[in-house]
Amino acid sequence: MTTGTEEITTATVSAQVGAGSGICVPSLADILAANPDEFIAAYTDIAAVNLACAVGLPKSEDIDFPKYLSLLDTMAAAVRRQTEKSWRLFKIKPAEFDHSENVFRVLTMEHVLRVQFKIKYNSHVWEKTKNREDWNTADSSEIFIHGILNENNRTGTCSSLPVVSVAVGRRLGYPLQWRCACQITRSFVGPMAKRYSTSSTRSAGVS
Repeated sequence: MTTGTEEITTATVSAQVGAGSGICVPSLADILAANPDEFIAAYTDIAAVNLACAVGLPKSEDIDFPKYLSLLDTMAAAVRRQTEKSWRLFKIKPAEFDHSENVFRVLTMEHVLRVQFKIKYNSHVWEKTKNREDWNTADSSEIFIHGILNENNRTGTCSSLPVVSVAVGRRLGYPLQWRCACQITRSFVGPMAKRYSTSSTRSAGVS
């Protein structure tokens, strides 16, 4: 766990995460000074980079790198199990998923994140943006993913929900990119959130 005023270092956080994890966590100095191509090659976990950027900002005091990165691994394992369990749904009703295995996999992932892990869009921010009101915040948990990974919150916004989805998807080998951020975020609100939660889906074994 970090403190709000602590200087994050690569060595410190790598020791927290564990040498066997294979995850490198950058320091702020690494982020600011890095060559983009070299940075991407060295720091492959988008979640670790996101958390590193949040350290030292308001409401970041409870960031726990090992716990949060482990939680993302747990989420990925749950998605894998659910995808295997409900694969027959895609075979029975492929049209509901645009005849695309990729669509089915992503919708299954979002369903698990919403239903099993209770991740949702921040209702306060959603109301503000829906009504085209200005939204300003000094709370980093509304911007970065620790707001979602904190067990007392589990809410995110357009800047954090896609990061969690991409981080979980990449753990499953899905080649997700940031440019799909808006589409992924929309699955947590509105019609897309209901698309996968139909009676036919539940009857096919999706819990």
